Amino acid sequence: MHLHRERGERPGVPERKVVLLPVRRAPDLHRAGGSGNTWSNTTGDTATLSFEGSYVALNSTAYNGQGIMSVSVDGGAATSVDLYRRSSQGVNAPVFTADGLDPTATHILKVTVTVTKNPSSQRNWASLVDANIA
Repeated sequence: MHLHRERGERPGVPERKVVLLPVRRAPDLHRAGGSGNTWSNTTGDTATLSFEGSYVALNSTAYNGQGIMSVSVDGGAATSVDLYRRSSQGVNAPVFTADGLDPTATHILKVTVTVTKNPSSQRNWASLVDANIA
């Protein structure tokens, strides 16, 4: 896990942690050489992140070959996140946020690759870049 601090952009939050994902991953999740981007199109592959903080934003690369991944925090209801964008050029962007979490508790963010994809997408890849934690 790579961790560094930078100035926070949210009011009242002086710093944020940026964590490259995943901390733990299934053997079939692949990591791009030298980058923080990790990807899979194998249904059921997971990545988890254990963190403390009241806010987390998950960043991914969105493009026309991406699918829909499932994201949950602390075992709660999963949210489907569609990573499809019309462009063939990947765009790193926040795709999931959770706010108002107990800042003193340890939280678990879980990402699961699904078989589903946007009807316009060419494939069902899911990718992870990093997470912002405050």
